Amino acid sequence: MPTDCVKFVRSLLAAACALVGVAGCAVSPARNAVDSSSAVSRVVDAPELIPSSSGVRRVADEVKTTGPLGLDELLALTRQQNPAIAAAHARVTEVTGQLVQAGLYPNPTVGYLGMQINDGPGTAGQQGVFVAQDIVTADKLTVAREAAEHALNAADWQATSQWHEASIRVRGAYYEYLTARSILRESEDIVAQFEEGLQKAENLAKAGTVLNYEVLRFRVELTQARNRVGAARERLTAAERLLATAVGIGVLPAPIAAAELPSDPPAVDFDAVMAASERTSSLQEAVALTNQARDQIRLADLQNVPNLQVQAAGMYDFAINAPMANVQIGVMLPFWHRNEGNILAAQGRLVQAQKGVDQARLRVRERLTAACQKYRNARRQLDLYDKQVIPDATTALKQVEMIYEAKGERFFETLDARRVLAQARVDYRQALGDAWQAISEIEGIVQATK
Repeated sequence: MPTDCVKFVRSLLAAACALVGVAGCAVSPARNAVDSSSAVSRVVDAPELIPSSSGVRRVADEVKTTGPLGLDELLALTRQQNPAIAAAHARVTEVTGQLVQAGLYPNPTVGYLGMQINDGPGTAGQQGVFVAQDIVTADKLTVAREAAEHALNAADWQATSQWHEASIRVRGAYYEYLTARSILRESEDIVAQFEEGLQKAENLAKAGTVLNYEVLRFRVELTQARNRVGAARERLTAAERLLATAVGIGVLPAPIAAAELPSDPPAVDFDAVMAASERTSSLQEAVALTNQARDQIRLADLQNVPNLQVQAAGMYDFAINAPMANVQIGVMLPFWHRNEGNILAAQGRLVQAQKGVDQARLRVRERLTAACQKYRNARRQLDLYDKQVIPDATTALKQVEMIYEAKGERFFETLDARRVLAQARVDYRQALGDAWQAISEIEGIVQATK
């Protein structure tokens, strides 16, 4: 190949590269590069991020497990270890990649072009290179990017929802643990009382004051009380395991800190929590998916506006020893179809997304109704035990003890009164735990806690 031919081919390649650069810059929106880089930066540290109640993710604090674990430490451990939260962040990363891809311009095609080769004895014909580029029209990339941004917002809100769901499980399991531990202590107190009573009954039986069947009655009561202690211990063990499961690990790295159930649960107003539920992440996610579906319809409609197909070629004609150029511009005609199927599918997705908002609202209302009912029942029992049952049982015990100490009568009634009071305290602790579990669920549903 002559030297001037080599130079000409090299110049054509340089021009092709320049053409690719010019095409990409001229027709691609300036926003494209900015959005892509910013979108990538959103997920650089995604595994270490957690959603907050406002839908904004933040870096989780380090969890110190050298000491006993309180509720705050358990929640921090959940942020780091819960697999559902990690999966939600991976989903955010996936959708962010889709956003980046949606804003990228189509790649050009560069290739070799040869024509009329050997058109005559020993003729090299026309040889050169070509560059082809699709020019995206009708602002399709912007619409695609907007749809992908709504998808990313939905993924962010989904991650927020996942965090609050995990928080509900951890808080509920934590209060169940405190309830189980409190009931175990009350059950052990009942056993101690019956052990003391059995000892007194046996001494009275030796003195001939009580009959043998009355001693047997105490033994039966003591056996049943010990059985309840065993059940309470099993409940406490299961509560600890379920708490670890709620956190997202097999075994807790440290013991749970000694704590008591707060004695005064806050009041809950159903209308207020229902109003607050309108701002929850599940509804925001459904709204974002609706916006995405709406943009997807726009994008499906715009596919009927054909893109420009531009091709430029530079060749050297060896027959006449002269350079040549060739330019082609074409469009794809929407002749056989006008994207009807994809438009119809996008319209169906929009209806689904719109109904998804209503479904999300109904699910929230259903869960809040059940949680508020549980809270009201627990609160009613708390008031009943606090104002009537426990005070009356305490007074009855004092009166029976006074009679026994003064006259030596009604010994067995004192133990019955102690059992009634102890059981009332157990029921009170259970109602208190139920109230706090219901509050945890309500706060988690309306996302009132971080």
